[in-house]
Amino acid sequence: MMNSKLLTTTTIMISAALMFSCNRHQIKLRKIQSTQNQIKAQDSTMALKQANGLDFEATGNIPTPWTLHINFDQAILFESNDGIRVSAKPAIPVLINSSEKITSKPGEKPIEIIVSDLPCDNNTTSNNTLVSHNGIEYKGCGKYLLDVRLHNKWELEAIDDVAVDVTTFPNGMPFLNFNLPNKSISGYDGCNGFGGNFTVMGKRIRFHALSSTLRACIQHAAVEFKLQLLSNNLVDYHFEMDKLILYLSDDSRMQYKPVYK
Repeated sequence: MMNSKLLTTTTIMISAALMFSCNRHQIKLRKIQSTQNQIKAQDSTMALKQANGLDFEATGNIPTPWTLHINFDQAILFESNDGIRVSAKPAIPVLINSSEKITSKPGEKPIEIIVSDLPCDNNTTSNNTLVSHNGIEYKGCGKYLLDVRLHNKWELEAIDDVAVDVTTFPNGMPFLNFNLPNKSISGYDGCNGFGGNFTVMGKRIRFHALSSTLRACIQHAAVEFKLQLLSNNLVDYHFEMDKLILYLSDDSRMQYKPVYK
């Protein structure tokens, strides 16, 4: 009789723990989905623009109405009401202090774009943008397009299509946690925690300097090295089904699965 009561009590406790864990997961998932929907609502055509390859767009009225569209794989297209039209291949963006500098490639029509980290007025989704061409400065607001699915916690699943051995990470799997509204990232490489800030630049992510704890774990050196390649680097990303793929500067590929889905 005693063993039967003990077994029943244990079963109830386990069921309660599972229900609590499930509820926490659902609450976190709803919170993530709510944030994703808020970002979508700010630009209902964002997905279509991305599908057409657009990475950055800006508009302004100083000194005259103008528009700017950038596809980093193809071209910068700038047009203004004073008759200026520039179409040029873009160079790789350069981080200068807290601003992004985008220029045309050598041999193309000269144009320079400075995207500040300062928001436009009270609009936190757009940033002060300055376009310079032939000695004329055009001022306005611009924003990078992004994929709202990035706003989630992502667990490492494979490196270069080789599945990660879960048993080698007894203290927890490596992960990345992207917070799009705050432009902040936190993570774990199986040994050390790390964090910092990032900027989504269309199909690329600019990781700023990431700070990390300093534990030594030789068995996780490979993963630790890969994640070090994120700090102060520009990384291509895309989604394959529900998987997040990062392409690092050493030509390696890291695949993550969403924790909350």
